[in-house]
Amino acid sequence: MLPSLAMLMTPLPAKLRQPVIRALLLVMALLALGPASLCGQTVRDTQPEMLPVGPHPKGWWPNEGSAPREAYTGPEVCASCHPSESAGWRASEMAHALVPAAESAFLRAHPHMSFQRGPYTYRIDVEGNQAIYSVTGGSRALSIPLLWAYGTGVVGQAFVFQKNGVYAEAEAAFYPVLGKLDVVAGLERAAPGTLEQAFGLPLIPIAAQQCIACHTTAAVVEGKLRVRTMIRGVTCEACHGPGARHAAEMKKLARAGQSGETFIFNPARLDPEDLENFCGVCHRTSERVIREGLHGLDTVHYEPYRLEMSQCWIMSQRITCITCHNPHEPLQRTAAAYDSACLSCHPGQAKQTAAASVGKKCPVATRNCTTCHMPKCRLPLAPFTMSDHFIRIVSPTDACAKSSPSPRG
Repeated sequence: MLPSLAMLMTPLPAKLRQPVIRALLLVMALLALGPASLCGQTVRDTQPEMLPVGPHPKGWWPNEGSAPREAYTGPEVCASCHPSESAGWRASEMAHALVPAAESAFLRAHPHMSFQRGPYTYRIDVEGNQAIYSVTGGSRALSIPLLWAYGTGVVGQAFVFQKNGVYAEAEAAFYPVLGKLDVVAGLERAAPGTLEQAFGLPLIPIAAQQCIACHTTAAVVEGKLRVRTMIRGVTCEACHGPGARHAAEMKKLARAGQSGETFIFNPARLDPEDLENFCGVCHRTSERVIREGLHGLDTVHYEPYRLEMSQCWIMSQRITCITCHNPHEPLQRTAAAYDSACLSCHPGQAKQTAAASVGKKCPVATRNCTTCHMPKCRLPLAPFTMSDHFIRIVSPTDACAKSSPSPRG
């Protein structure tokens, strides 16, 4: 007979029992699901995910979508009282998570791009205020204006169009590491059988809603997708909740010289597990990994999930996304920028604060910690690498160590 979870937990200190229970449940769920597969025209990141249907018990939650559009003010109103946070945010990747395709800096810099995939020629041509996407196969061609560019292009930029009322993802994406277009990440390079299949990946309504909601603000209002009145990019209100009532209340309290209820949500006050789930609404959590049956390198871009695999998380549960990343500022690109977070737990010198005694001192170095402990991993079916948030000592047999750093041709 297999031992019960209670029996397995008996020798462990109380503070470690819940993390280990979660880890065991995750392992059992993954074993039950079996290996995952990528079938036909399906990309894992566009699978349907149910959105909340009402207010979250913790308060505001990303993509909650229950508030009316008039509850949102837009980032300009936020900037009037929070100028420094607003200035940093405007330069951040979150502010530019979605732009009209014709405004993409990459497409503007390369207004006529193409690549070949089997018998199909893919093109994106910027013409005036439109970016025209086309695929040609033999004597036939399909063409359509692109709506939006997803992402700032740090690793790549994907494109969305709408045809016959259905949103779809173009099967061509731009990759800075290649300096050109190539097959959208997640798809095999082998060409599909028909021109229609080669053209785009249709998104079922809930998938389209999820994708758009994670790159914008107030795209989902009163439970429905409303792109005409959405606010481009991930703005203050995407994380702090609709701000109209907050702004009105703050003005009233300021005039009266009083303090009171602010009617705004601060995710920084969540406990570490809730905060990881909060960020994971868009950046993906263990729940989604289990549901989709993912394994290994397929989960590298599921940052909250990978972080929670780390001993840093399991042993302390004190690190979260905002330990290292300030959502009001552009993402730091150098390894040295994250050393202070590592050294807050791991001593970097002989005399260190008591807090640093939580972790062991690294015998190799006390600088550029992420270079070794958060390696760049090559994602399957993608030409780029991403930093792995599974903090660990990387062995020569590690999947990331063995993944090729060279882009696909």
